Amino acid sequence: MNPRHRDRAVYVRVVSGEFERDMQVIDSRSGKKVRLGNAQKLFGQERTTLDNAYPGDILALVGNYDFLIGDTLSLDKNILFEELPRFQPECFAYIVNLDTSNIKRYRAGVEQLLKEGVAQSYDVHNAAQRIPLLGAVGPLQFEVFKARLENEYNVTCRLDTCSWSCVRWIRRDEESLSLNETAAPELVLPSGCNLARDQDGYWVVLLPADYLVDILVSRNEDWVFDKLPVVR
Repeated sequence: MNPRHRDRAVYVRVVSGEFERDMQVIDSRSGKKVRLGNAQKLFGQERTTLDNAYPGDILALVGNYDFLIGDTLSLDKNILFEELPRFQPECFAYIVNLDTSNIKRYRAGVEQLLKEGVAQSYDVHNAAQRIPLLGAVGPLQFEVFKARLENEYNVTCRLDTCSWSCVRWIRRDEESLSLNETAAPELVLPSGCNLARDQDGYWVVLLPADYLVDILVSRNEDWVFDKLPVVR
């Protein structure tokens, strides 16, 4: 809204109760108390400070809030809404910074865009590149990611697509949760497959084709491979 001042607006919908300016709420994901001091109603380029909001209202919390998509904010820490639907990525790519002098802007831009959910990020196990692998449902998301880095953060970058087109989250058995241990699981991987960790720290297998899932399962009968993470 103001190119000379990069502020951040988090949009929130009031589901129940009443929002009051400067109220303290609990972020269910982190468990931290947060004071909501700068709430505004946005219409185009216009802003209006909000003192109160009611169920059905959508407001913008302007400031450096560490909220993510799907977070629940409430006075009661036991209130938690179900996670928003998550889609399995089918395209993977690296967005490489081409100018080392602006590495701080590059990192800040990538971090912000990942928080907005423009793409998912993965840390490929034992990879030579120390930049996140991006996963998306379609290649257009990568183009949006790259364009916003260039236009909003003045970063010169290159898009390098990868051969992976399928991902599976790892569990020990049917009753366990997705694996988030420090040590990499010991699996027998088909050719072209790699281990990685998603942005929440869960282990996954990246595969270049769907048919390799059957081979992966047959070679690792003591493990379960899910299309989406199973979390608590």
